[in-house]
Amino acid sequence: MFKELFMFKELFMFKELFMFKKLLFLFTFTFVLCSSLFCNAPCLSFDGANDYVDAGDISTDFSSGLTIEVNVFYSGFNHWSRILEFGNGTIGNISLDHSIVLANYEQSNSLTFENYDTSSTGKVTAPNILETNTWMHIAVTQDALGNVIIYKNGEIVATGISGVPSNITRHNCYLGKSNWPIDGYFNGKLQDFRVWNIVRTQQQIIDNMDSRLIGNETGLAIYFKLDENSGQIVNDSANSNNGFLGLSETEDTSDPIWEISDQTLPVELSSFTAITLSNNTANICWNTASETNLFSYDIYRSTSNKLDSATRINLSYIAPNNTSHGSTYNYYDTELESGNYYYWLKVTELNSTTSYHGPIELKVETEHDNPEIVIPLSTGLTDIYPNPFNPSTTIQFYLEHEAKVSIDIYNVKGQKVRTLANQNYPTGNSNLVWNGRDNLNEKCSSGIYFTVLKTGNKTFKKSMLLVK
Repeated sequence: MFKELFMFKELFMFKELFMFKKLLFLFTFTFVLCSSLFCNAPCLSFDGANDYVDAGDISTDFSSGLTIEVNVFYSGFNHWSRILEFGNGTIGNISLDHSIVLANYEQSNSLTFENYDTSSTGKVTAPNILETNTWMHIAVTQDALGNVIIYKNGEIVATGISGVPSNITRHNCYLGKSNWPIDGYFNGKLQDFRVWNIVRTQQQIIDNMDSRLIGNETGLAIYFKLDENSGQIVNDSANSNNGFLGLSETEDTSDPIWEISDQTLPVELSSFTAITLSNNTANICWNTASETNLFSYDIYRSTSNKLDSATRINLSYIAPNNTSHGSTYNYYDTELESGNYYYWLKVTELNSTTSYHGPIELKVETEHDNPEIVIPLSTGLTDIYPNPFNPSTTIQFYLEHEAKVSIDIYNVKGQKVRTLANQNYPTGNSNLVWNGRDNLNEKCSSGIYFTVLKTGNKTFKKSMLLVK
């Protein structure tokens, strides 16, 4: 409590008005320079002449809902230059099939969204909103009735109607390039490109536009972080539908160039998970790849999948480590009743900007739910105790018949960190001890790990938590 009061006083209470004005000027100046995302993070720079990204084949059904989000930096405006176009090419000046288009209008700084099916099914244009030499967060949503909303930095700038996208596979899908040869190429930079097959709300867009996603968020169909910083492949973190730079997977003159942007990435999550432990306790765990200028983390919980119904469950703020190497955090939610729970992670920066990650869903079944059910012994993992543990835990398993067994430990990224066994075991109960170290005998960091037992063609898995 004293630490919390001290940090609050350090951040917001100043004895001299001069110091307050100086800090206020610093925050204002920082906001002007970094109006949206991701400082010192890689981005793709397009020369406006022939650079583009081939996004591969896209077969996602967007007819029930569509949301596009991207960070854009314009160096100039070419004729109908595309941020994106998903379609099937043209014959002359006729579209072969339904194209989804996001581009600047003609050669102006107005932004247009439309679905094109041999002819336009309706353009929705936000006039004069695009700026040069500054980063902007652009978002477009379209519902199943064709209603379109265009956002700039979380604010609504245009509404209208365009035809609903057809449920087809699109083979000519690009960032920075049109399917029409008479149109220009995108001139500027792109970063953190997201496409959803659901309609995101304005609040959802605002809550997450300044933070990296993990890639497993509900409805996220395509997620090009555009942070590879080298190579030809553009990785899709949502569904592994990877794209590549330019004409081919080898270097050519149509390749955009990897650059480092001048925007701030407050936090980049590598995982956000929840598991049920004994005694009706949930462990909420998140791992960061990096974190900068953060004030606090908070955990919100609800019994419905709606953030506005969630309440904060941590009594005092969770202090971030603010390290470029990332950290692991755990929060324990105790005395839960049976049911489904949803959790969000709230991130607050030093300048009071907030963002939310989640939700993640957890099903809890208390020990007294089925008191009369007796589970007979069968091959598999029977218990891990203690759990959570430090520094070691005992892994128990049972075999119906003598068999060869392999037991390995994996982290939340799916990486094998330790092999505990690969040999024959007799019928009955057996156990092994894991000392929390990897195959190189180095201590593993705190966090969630998985014990995976394989025997014959059967695989069994249990989670456990190493705490420090």
